[in-house]
Parts: sequence; structure tokens; C-alpha cells
Amino acid sequence: MKVGLVGCGHIAEFHLPHILRYKGVEAVSLADINRQRTEEIAKRFKLSQVYTDFEAMLKEQRPEVAHILTPPATHAKFAIKAMDLGCHVLVEKPMALTLDEAEAMVAASRKNGVKLCVDHNNLWEPLMLRARQLVDEGKAGKVRHVDVYYHFDAKRIQHHNGTSDSRMSWLMNLPGGLVFDLLPHPVSILLHFLGEPEKISAVAKRNGILSDGLVDELRVLFNATEATGTLSISLGIKPDCITTTIYATEMTIHVNLSNMTLVVRRNKDIPKKILRAVDNLDQAVQLLSSTVVNGLKVLMGKMPLPDDVGAVITKFYESVENGAESPVTGEKGRAVVKVTQQIAEQIA
Repeated sequence: MKVGLVGCGHIAEFHLPHILRYKGVEAVSLADINRQRTEEIAKRFKLSQVYTDFEAMLKEQRPEVAHILTPPATHAKFAIKAMDLGCHVLVEKPMALTLDEAEAMVAASRKNGVKLCVDHNNLWEPLMLRARQLVDEGKAGKVRHVDVYYHFDAKRIQHHNGTSDSRMSWLMNLPGGLVFDLLPHPVSILLHFLGEPEKISAVAKRNGILSDGLVDELRVLFNATEATGTLSISLGIKPDCITTTIYATEMTIHVNLSNMTLVVRRNKDIPKKILRAVDNLDQAVQLLSSTVVNGLKVLMGKMPLPDDVGAVITKFYESVENGAESPVTGEKGRAVVKVTQQIAEQIA
């Protein structure tokens, strides 16, 4: 199949290797208003079809799939244009800036009979898939609480001297700033395990890490039908780290996507004094085993990068070829936008 990509910023460098690696891809074309940047990317990945007009690219190249990698304010416009011209669409997160935009994108997908997928890639990381499997198969028992914590060093984007990477400058122009670019990650995880919350309570702090008094600390409590959840985003702590802890009746599952480790603490009916030693030893063995395995994968060149989008791209392409459901449907993306908008309204 043919693939078209609009937006040749930083994230395009993550998508293109996986696009080109997929055996069903016949040709790839690029579009971006920045001709120089687009030609640089095309040269790096040995591509020849370059455009400054996305619609012209769609009409001339007729791709079956379009990747929307532009700043979020333009996602709805470009995604709907592509779907109206018959393209299946993979859109970067955040899917849209408002619920109205997200609903318009879902409506366009249904009207045109094409697939819409949102890149909530954390749900498709190998370790997260293992955690999901433990829950889905009932081995974890009943989920009671899920906690997601995201540390992100904002100084990588915005430096003390006021300069920034021009390819990432759009982040600071988002409504709410950088926090609302990161927010879909923990929200998508919580919605997967908890379902739609009945109530959300959010608090935020502005410690001056970002310009213009934007939020740099966020805490949100989810109250769902059968469980609770919490998410935290902190822009003043490094190194970057995203963790998810699932507290269930049969075990606690701790996933560290940054260190690529998963530790399971199973419920044990043994005396408390013995439990401490057994637990410590069990968790130490799991961490050591993961470290050794990860080290071997690095040496063999098989270690996937954290926040790798490859799994979502592969699953999406397979769904297009096989007529299956997208790995992250437009409806699921819309649910994330809805919660994100509710949080934004509470801390405005």
C-alpha cells in the first residue's frame, strides 16, 4: 500500500523507520510547509515524493494510509481531509484539542468507511501488553486501583536561556502547555484499565518551570465504577520516567516503561516477617533478570526504544490489510480527549 505523511517534525523520525520496515508498504510520500526540512527528511530516508501541500499530495499519490504528524491544532483539519479522500488515518496524540474536533474526526471516519487510529503507544509497549494480559486473563484478580506517574525533564524542550528546539516549539503553544501533550499517555492507560470515570478531581501547580505561568505539576484522581485511579505529571524531575502500578486482588503489577522492567508482587499467605524477606528477594530477582535480558538485547541490537510507535503502526497496518479493528480506535481517542478537556477545565 501507499503511505502519505504530513508533518516532518521530530516525531516523523520515529514513524518513518517503522513505515519503511513494514513489508506491505509500496511507496511513501511526505508533505510539510517547510520545504527544506521535508527534503532533509526525504534524503535521510531515501524518499523522492516531497510536497508542501498535503491535499495535492493526497490527490496525486492516492495513498491508502495517511499519518497526521502536524501540531495538534491542525490534526482534525488534516485527518478529515485525508478521510474524505478515502485514506485510513493514523493521527499522533493528542488526537485533537477539543471534544468537538475529536467527534468530527470520528464522524468523518464513519461517513467515509475508513479507519481512524490514535497513537496511544504506551498501551502497546511489550511490558504493558504483558500487564494487560495478566489482567485480561484474570491472573491479577480484580483491579482496585491504578496509578500512573510521568516524570519529564521540561528543560530538554525549554532551556534556561529561553531558546528551544524549533521543531518542538509548538509544544509551548498548546492550550495548557507541555503537560497537555503528555497527558494522553496516562489518561489512555487509566481508561483502558478502569473504563470511563464517574468523577474526576484535578489539582495543579505552577512552579515557574515553564514560561507564561503554565502548569508544571498535575495530579488527577479518577473515580470509576469499580476502581480508582491516579495520574501524576511532573516537569521538574529527571531523568524522564513513566511508571504504571496496577493494584489488584491477586497481585500488584509495576511497569517501568523507561527502565523496561516489570515486577509482579503476588499475594502470599505467609507470616509478615517472612513475607518481607521473600518479597524483597522475589522483586530483586525479577529486576536482575530484566536487567540481564535488556542488556543482552542491547548488545544484540534488539532492544526496543521506550515510547516506540512501531507496535501501533504495525497493528494499524495489519488492521487495514485484514479488515480488523484499529489498535486504538477513534472512539477510544475521543474518550481520552473528553477526559483531558475535563481536566483542563478544572485547573484553568
